Amino acid sequence: MRINFADYLELRNKTCEEDLTLFDEIITCMENEAYRSASILLWISVLESLVRKLNILAQDDHEIREFMDNFKDNKNEKGLLLKCENLNLINQIEYGQLDTIRRARNEYAHPTDNSPTKEEVELYLYFAVEYVLSKPNLYSINVAKKELRNILNDSNFLGNASNQQVVEYASTFTRKISNNYLDEIIKKLFKMIERKYNENTPNNHNCINHGLIYARAIILANLDYLTIENSNYLIDEFKITSCHLFSHHEIWGKLDSRSKERIFNYSKDYEIGHITKMEFINNFYKLYKSEKLDDTLKNEYLTILYETTLGTLLYCNIPANEYYDKLIEELESHNYYRQNPAAQIIMRKDLSVFNDEQLEQIGRNILQSADGGANDSKRVINKFKITTSPKSFLKGLLFETLINDDNELRIKPNLFEEVITITKNSEHGNELFDEFLEAIKKSRPKLLDFNEYNKIIKRLKRFNIEKFEFNSIMNALKESIENSINNYVEDILDTNYPDECKLNLYTYLTEENREKFKNLAKDKPIKFIKFFSKIKHEGIINYQILEMNIDLIIQFIEYEELNSEIEKLDYDNLNKLDKQIIEYYKKYETN
Repeated sequence: MRINFADYLELRNKTCEEDLTLFDEIITCMENEAYRSASILLWISVLESLVRKLNILAQDDHEIREFMDNFKDNKNEKGLLLKCENLNLINQIEYGQLDTIRRARNEYAHPTDNSPTKEEVELYLYFAVEYVLSKPNLYSINVAKKELRNILNDSNFLGNASNQQVVEYASTFTRKISNNYLDEIIKKLFKMIERKYNENTPNNHNCINHGLIYARAIILANLDYLTIENSNYLIDEFKITSCHLFSHHEIWGKLDSRSKERIFNYSKDYEIGHITKMEFINNFYKLYKSEKLDDTLKNEYLTILYETTLGTLLYCNIPANEYYDKLIEELESHNYYRQNPAAQIIMRKDLSVFNDEQLEQIGRNILQSADGGANDSKRVINKFKITTSPKSFLKGLLFETLINDDNELRIKPNLFEEVITITKNSEHGNELFDEFLEAIKKSRPKLLDFNEYNKIIKRLKRFNIEKFEFNSIMNALKESIENSINNYVEDILDTNYPDECKLNLYTYLTEENREKFKNLAKDKPIKFIKFFSKIKHEGIINYQILEMNIDLIIQFIEYEELNSEIEKLDYDNLNKLDKQIIEYYKKYETN
C-alpha cells in the first residue's frame, strides 16, 4: 500500500496525541529516505503505546500489574503482544501484522546489509496507526465506573452539552472500555439508570438521558454481547432500562424472539416500562417500517396506532398517511372534539405524504367539518389563504362546496366565498374551476330533490363573488338541471328508489315542470301509471291528489299504445289498485 503526503496527514489526524511525537519522527525519517531508521522507530512507537495502555489497566487489575512488573525485567516483546491479544486490545490478525513490524525491527536494528523499501515502511505505518496508535488509552475499570457515576448523579457533569455532543462523549468513552470488564460495566450502568427511573425525581431527567446515550453507545459497539443469556438477564433485572434501549432498531435485531415479545409488551405498559404512548409509537414505528416486527407484533402495533388519539399522534414523529383512515373517520364524526385534533394534524403535518385521492378526501372533509363549525378546520382553510395548498387538497375543498362524493348536488354555504377566493388565487385555479364546472354539469340533485337547484341559486345570489364565476356556475347548474331530468326521471320509474326520491320527483314534475310531466305520461304511460300506483300504495301522497294526476296522465296517453300494453296484462291477477287504474283508463277511453 503506497501512501502519499495527504495520506500521511490522514494517518496523523487519527493518531492519539500521546503518540504524535514518535509519529512525526517516523515521517521525518521517511522524508529523508531513512527507511531503516523509520522501521525501527515504528516498532518503538507501537511498543510504547501498548505499554502505556497496559499500565493504565494494571492500576485496577492485579494480574496485569504482575505481568507488567515482569515485563520490566524480561522485556519479552512478543509476550506483550500475546498479552494484548488475550486482553482483546488487538485481534489475531492484528497480532500477526504487528509481529511483522517487531521482527522487522529486530532485523534492521542489528548489523545487516538489508534495508526495508519505502513501500514496506508505509505498510508498517498504516498497520501501526490503525491497530494501535489511533486507539485511545483504555480506562481502568475504576476510572470507567467513576465517569458513569458522574454521568448518572451529577446533572451538571456535562454542562450544557447538546445530545449530539453527549453522543460524541459516549462514543469516546466506549472506545476506552476494555472487553475484560465490559460485562461488569454494562450491568453497572443498567442498574444505575434503573435506580434513577425508580427515584422519579425532577432533576433526574438529564442524568437518565445521558445515561441512556452512554448505554446505547456501549451496546451498539458490542452487539455480540447480547447473547440470549445476557439479554434475558438484563430484561429480567432492569425492565425499564431494557425497554428504553432494546427497541432501538439496530439493537432489536440482536434479540431473540422471546426477548422481543417481552420488550414490546413491557413497553406498551407504562407501569412496567415507563415508556409514554408517544415514545412507544415512535420507537416501534421504525421497527414496523423496517419490517423488523413479526406478524403478531406488527398487527398489535397497528391496532395500538389506530386506537391512539390524534392529540397524541400530532406529536409523534410518524407521517400522517400512516393513520389516514383514522383522520377521515374523525373529520366525519360531526363532533368538534374529534374534528379539531384531526384538523390540527392537517395544519401542522407534511401533506406531501398523502396521494392525490387521499388529499382530495381530506380537503372534502376539512370543508364539511368547517362548514359544520369546527374551528380548527376553519383555521386550516384560512391558512391556505396565505400559503400554497396541494392541488388535490384544494380540489376537495372546492368540490365539497356543491358536489358530494356521489356526484350529487347540494350546497355547503358557510365558507363558499373563501374557497372560491382561494381557488382563484391558486396557481391551479383556472384548471380546477374548469373541472368544477364540468362536475356541476354532470351532477344530479341529492335524493333527486330538484328544488335543491332553487335553494342553491338563492344562496349563490347572496355571495360576493365575481360576476364571471357566478355566471359560470349558474350556466353549469342550468345544464345540470336539464341533464338530471333527462337522465334520471326515466331511471326512477324502473328502480326501487327511496320514497323521498319518488316524492321529490313527483313534486317537481307536477309543480315545476308540467310539460315534462305530460311528455313522460305520454311516452311511458304504463310505467308512469304504475309509478303513481306505487306511490299511492305506499301511502306517500294523498289518494285524491293521486286520482287527479292519474286523470291528468290519461289525458295525454296515446290510446293505441296503452291498449296494446293493457292487452298484455293478466287482469284477473292484478292487484286492486292496478285494476282501479285500468278502470280509470277505460272511463276516459269511453268518454
